[in-house]
Amino acid sequence: MIILLTRAMNLPELEMDELNPIFGLISVLILLYAVHDLIPLLEGNVVYFRSMVPVRVSLFLILIFYCYVGSSYYLCNGLIFSFLFMEIWFNFFLYSLLNEEKEKESQQESISAKVIQDQILRGDRDDVEEIITELGEQEFENIMSDLKERGSQ
Repeated sequence: MIILLTRAMNLPELEMDELNPIFGLISVLILLYAVHDLIPLLEGNVVYFRSMVPVRVSLFLILIFYCYVGSSYYLCNGLIFSFLFMEIWFNFFLYSLLNEEKEKESQQESISAKVIQDQILRGDRDDVEEIITELGEQEFENIMSDLKERGSQ
């Protein structure tokens, strides 16, 4: 794939020596990069990914543009271009998944808020502290203001 992208973009091919010690350093850096993302993933830290993915995509797009138009042999070669291309692709995929998940969460919260709003209207629920804990203070205030508007009409 690297050769295909290199030739398609008319970038210089990188000649590699198998005994070059820089490959050990590069492999350690890539491993640390992966672990850096693995830990927030295992913790379920979606906010981290929602904030980092747009920054990464922007940075990688700038770098890939420089890689294509620049003249530095160290930054403008097929290996760097292929790495950046794959990172952009994976981050777009991750961004798409995060947006779908955010939309599903929003729909579930909306349905839950409607159910609780209906329960309040019927008089089935009057435990304000439990409702605030379940929905969050902002959503509770939205429901109460909506109920006040309905009552004034």
